[in-house]
Amino acid sequence: MCSRPDIVPRSFQDKVEIIRNRPLEITFCEWFDEKSDIWSDKMHNHPQVIEMIYFRTGKAQINVSSEWLSVSLYDVIIYPEGAYHQEVLFPSAAQEIICIRVKINGGLGLDNPIQLKDQNQVFNWLFQKTHEEYKRMHGFGMAEDYARMILLTCMQQNYLGQSGEKDHLDVVMQYIDDHFYEEISINQLAEIAHVSDAYLSRCFKRRHGTSIIKYVNMLRVEAAKHMLISTGDSINEISSTVGFQSPKYFSRVFKNYVDMSPTEFRELNTSDNRSPVNNCLKINDEADPQSGRV
Repeated sequence: MCSRPDIVPRSFQDKVEIIRNRPLEITFCEWFDEKSDIWSDKMHNHPQVIEMIYFRTGKAQINVSSEWLSVSLYDVIIYPEGAYHQEVLFPSAAQEIICIRVKINGGLGLDNPIQLKDQNQVFNWLFQKTHEEYKRMHGFGMAEDYARMILLTCMQQNYLGQSGEKDHLDVVMQYIDDHFYEEISINQLAEIAHVSDAYLSRCFKRRHGTSIIKYVNMLRVEAAKHMLISTGDSINEISSTVGFQSPKYFSRVFKNYVDMSPTEFRELNTSDNRSPVNNCLKINDEADPQSGRV
């Protein structure tokens, strides 16, 4: 990524003013996965429309303006108005995408496609809020403001430089935080980070002082504690919801971390005379019955 220039290009200033001041209309806003019929694997374009895509999960090769882009989770892609493009998805990778198309009065005049890596989930939040407000208000109100913020943030990071770019461990941590309730394997995380299983495990332990298995189980146990207190779901239902493959394994891990069983924790914290319990999680290695999975 280029460093910040001494003189901001005039084209950058012009585009910022256009985004801020000209009428903007959202023409399309959807949140979908690889099974959706919205995807088109043929070369196509959207005249007079800027398309913004956020990859929450997945991998793809994108041909846009005769340039091939390799994209993966937490990537933001911006297509200029009318740019011909083609998304080629990886069949083995689950895809979760938020796609927004906007039309700016008079056009923005992007010269090239933009590809950025999300930082601290800023784009994730902006895309989600745009989608939420668009569905709630049918394209009016705050949705347009959030869409402007996406474009302004993209312009700033693309023209002035993207600081604090995530390394492979940052991407892995963000993925775990977003998907800890799903089945996760060390091999899957290593593929996301483009490193070997052993290297990822060593780096994770060195930086965070704990193993990937411990960290994932900690998140799941904390989520289970909240559900035990706030819902009437059964132990089996909670076990499945927070990502454990079997209730028996869940109960064993929970007891190792909290010093009591899930049932005992619920009884202690939902009785009329209960006192707040702050059960610190213990650091215990728990081997999943399914080798390599957490």
